[in-house]
Amino acid sequence: MNCTNCGKEIPEINQGQFCPFCGAALAQQENAEQTPTEQTAAATSGWQPFCPWENRGTIGFVAALSQTWTESVLRPTNFFKNMPRTGGIGSPLLYAVLIGSIGWLFSLFWNYQFYDRLNQMQEFFENMPFEMNRELLLLEIPFIPIGVIVLLFLLSFVYHPCLLITGGAKNGWEVTFRVIAYSNGPWIFLFAPMCGGLVAFFWWLTLLIIGWTQAHESTTARVVVAALLPMLLCCGLILWGVMMFASMFRDLPIPEVVIEQVFSRALEVALAHCGPMVR
Repeated sequence: MNCTNCGKEIPEINQGQFCPFCGAALAQQENAEQTPTEQTAAATSGWQPFCPWENRGTIGFVAALSQTWTESVLRPTNFFKNMPRTGGIGSPLLYAVLIGSIGWLFSLFWNYQFYDRLNQMQEFFENMPFEMNRELLLLEIPFIPIGVIVLLFLLSFVYHPCLLITGGAKNGWEVTFRVIAYSNGPWIFLFAPMCGGLVAFFWWLTLLIIGWTQAHESTTARVVVAALLPMLLCCGLILWGVMMFASMFRDLPIPEVVIEQVFSRALEVALAHCGPMVR
């Protein structure tokens, strides 16, 4: 007998309800929480929603966590295609908080280690009205899960309207939230200093696009536009603010001497900060 999800042959002694390799359900089980749309899809195409993390009571906590991370990060198309569309946001939220907190702790660890080497940070803290030191970074730890939760809901309330605008949200806000939550896997890569955050961000953005395309049954173009829309909007607002600020001083009679002094001071500051790196 072969697993229909991963294709691996299952030993006779392990033939049960779930695949020992990927955790997929082997026997078709009736899901009381399925919507009429899901029941119709299951009846016509054989599609059955499944997520290892949402079956952790049967698979086991650690196995479900590792399988969900592996499937969502390395095989996202298949994972988000089979991801349940309903069932509440409790399980996805818990998964995202666990993975996001681990990534945040890695980031905090490296900030703590490299704190004294960041000269610009030290110069900034010298002008603060209170003393700043690396030990204060540890005060962030209790608030990490809260920060992850707030960020998840903020992203869902920002991105779902964008998906609605582009016509990429077919299955409702819960699906948008579920994809955001299960796309948190790449933030584990923050264990790598310097480049880890960059890799995690672009991988996370890729998972969002794949996840919404599969779960919302939309086109890639609509989802890509929706994913980039908040960034484009922010850049546009910044550009508009700069232009408005510049227009305030365009007609003012500013002496050339003042302009030269400002330019010279800006050049001195730039050389002071970049000079050591160039040498």
